[in-house]
Amino acid sequence: MGHNLNLPILVIDNQHLLTDTEMRYPREYRKEALATKLVTRLMTPRADAYLVISFFGARVKKKNTFLFPPILREAVLRATPGNGDYVLVYVTSAATEWTDVLQTVRQRFVCYGFNRAGKEGTSDFAPTRAFRSPAKSSTWASPIWHGR
Repeated sequence: MGHNLNLPILVIDNQHLLTDTEMRYPREYRKEALATKLVTRLMTPRADAYLVISFFGARVKKKNTFLFPPILREAVLRATPGNGDYVLVYVTSAATEWTDVLQTVRQRFVCYGFNRAGKEGTSDFAPTRAFRSPAKSSTWASPIWHGR
């Protein structure tokens, strides 16, 4: 659509780390990697620039691809890291199969991204767009997020 309107197309994601940088995969995951690369290329072909978010550095293969560290909300940057009595679980899709897996581990979990809120067994599910301070608090804070 942007090309039809003579507008620049900018992509901001982490998926293009797979397609626009040199990555190695274990042999048993090459089929999945190939499928993921294909879908990623089909979703945003011919962008003018790819701004790729990554936790690690990688050698970029394309001139119009640029790596950046993760984009963090102010609430996250202000948080004081520390050891708590729980394990933080963050997923980018509902990942319902993980709910059962978490219940098999004797540990408390605070879970984000499961598209639900509440408590199930040892897991506390936060609202999808919430951020909980590492401090021992039972309140959920609303994030500073561009999509809100």
